Amino acid sequence: MSEITLNDYAQRIALDPETVRLTADRGGFRSAHKQDGDWMIDETETCPDKRLRMHEALNPSAWKSMDAKERRHELRLQQIRQYSRFGSFGGTFATCLRRIPQGLLDTLTPEQAGQVVDLVHDTYQAGRRNPDTEWLEADD
Repeated sequence: MSEITLNDYAQRIALDPETVRLTADRGGFRSAHKQDGDWMIDETETCPDKRLRMHEALNPSAWKSMDAKERRHELRLQQIRQYSRFGSFGGTFATCLRRIPQGLLDTLTPEQAGQVVDLVHDTYQAGRRNPDTEWLEADD
């Protein structure tokens, strides 16, 4: 096992060094570790690519019935769903996603949008559990 710096690894796999560093920060590589303040990685480590592809997001009949713009929108929606903790909960996910202004949503990557969906949900739940809001409930 031969180790190289993360920058050398990024150059070898033709990715932006910042992207590779962020992946390492998030624990995306099994062998990446810091050594004397520099990121090191096994030169044979494979780069994880968890992006959802069009053929994975849409079934063949949906693919044929949509134009290119609709397919891109659906792919983006599925990618956001993939990154959100609540993506498998259809109604909860859709409700939280609708709370994000479209102008903001358009500026976010699918991963960032998934995180915002999670924040919207967490904020809502925290408000529901807050004892200071009990006075808002109707008296019986």
